[in-house]
Amino acid sequence: MRKNRLLLVFIALGLAACAAEAPTKVNLQVPGPAALRWDEIKTVILSGFFLDLEFKEFDLNKTLVGYFHDELKRRIRGSIEDTPIAWENADSLSSSDFWKSRSGRGQGTLILTGKVRYAQETRKALLVGERRPIDEGPFKPENPWTERRAYTLKLDLAIIDAQTGQSVFRKEYEEAVATENLKHTAEFALYELMARIRPRVFRVLFGAERPLDRYLLSK
Repeated sequence: MRKNRLLLVFIALGLAACAAEAPTKVNLQVPGPAALRWDEIKTVILSGFFLDLEFKEFDLNKTLVGYFHDELKRRIRGSIEDTPIAWENADSLSSSDFWKSRSGRGQGTLILTGKVRYAQETRKALLVGERRPIDEGPFKPENPWTERRAYTLKLDLAIIDAQTGQSVFRKEYEEAVATENLKHTAEFALYELMARIRPRVFRVLFGAERPLDRYLLSK
């Protein structure tokens, strides 16, 4: 019985010692595997995007192609070609025969393309709950409503092997942003939304390092 009591005391002391020492938080940069073998790629063709919704504010297709051109130029050794390919319809993205026949390229060539939907809308919001004391009396605004612009970007991104016409990477992304600044242009909002999507895209494609928190337990 006495031995059992002593054993319990030692166990309790050991647990107390462990609990007294707080774990150490360490930030690690963990490399992830790249989705593609970029050292084997000679050419990337930027063929343009299929617009699910017509957008008239600016040339959305040209802007997106230019954006990916600049991003890829900093990351790959192969050449980048801006070569528009006319889509038959939205279903063409999943047709291997379509891409194989349109590219006419052999091994080592990829096609970056996809479908995009970019929408802009103006919303009205009541200023209730956002009023200041100065807004009352003679300073009370005549219009209690404020306008906000909302932008939504949906991007179905695909990378296709030009030789086989098969997708080697495909993923959907969606981001939205709202602003009270009516001078906030749709093109500026697009770059803001792409800046949110960019890390998620290129982290997978190129296996960029990801910051992860880990805890070390010391004795």
